[in-house]
Amino acid sequence: MRWQDKLTRDELKHLRDIAGVVTKIQAERIFAAQKYMRDKYTRDKGGSEPCWTCKRIAEKLGCPV
Repeated sequence: MRWQDKLTRDELKHLRDIAGVVTKIQAERIFAAQKYMRDKYTRDKGGSEPCWTCKRIAEKLGCPV
């Protein structure tokens, strides 16, 4: 099963249009960067939280965010 098969058409469009992601490696890098930003800049320091769509996609693909 391809990684794209786990996602809906709208989720794939979100990755492509918003994040510029077309491969699984790019998706994993984006999610790792989002996790880094979330961990480094906690809510006390202004926070950096990924959007809900990205969170849902990361969960479907088994990536921590």
